[in-house]
Amino acid sequence: MRPHRGWPVAFFVAVMACGQPGPRPIRYGEELCEYCRMTITDPRFAAQLVTRKGRILTFDDIGGLVAFVNEERIPPAEVHSLWVNSFTQPEIQLDATTAHFLQSDRLRTPMGSQLAAFLPGREIERHKSELGGEVLRWGEVLALPAHSVDDESPGDEDPGLRP
Repeated sequence: MRPHRGWPVAFFVAVMACGQPGPRPIRYGEELCEYCRMTITDPRFAAQLVTRKGRILTFDDIGGLVAFVNEERIPPAEVHSLWVNSFTQPEIQLDATTAHFLQSDRLRTPMGSQLAAFLPGREIERHKSELGGEVLRWGEVLALPAHSVDDESPGDEDPGLRP
């Protein structure tokens, strides 16, 4: 019997499929935020933390992710990556460390952080000119006072834009 020659290719494909841990699609309306335990419903503000072991924690607001990271609820050495959904294209998950953020009083987020994530470029500048606020990078977001990233939104209004 002749030895099977395809095993090296099959092994290579299997190893490549394992890859690095990364974000996954969030089940909106079903999953709970790891920080506040509220149901995640608005994809524009959702975020994820991926551990080195591949565990994925989901958040309903970028502010919840920030508070979770700052409180070191998972040791920093165990964090593999941080992801935030693009405000304008929520199906796109951005690496939080390279994304740009807009913090504006006119953004109504699930937990009141008033933070939205964008790819760098014209899109964030357009939203800044419409909504006002400040463009921040990840390090600046982490340095925000705790009350500005994890306060609950007042009232039962829908998240989105304030008039």
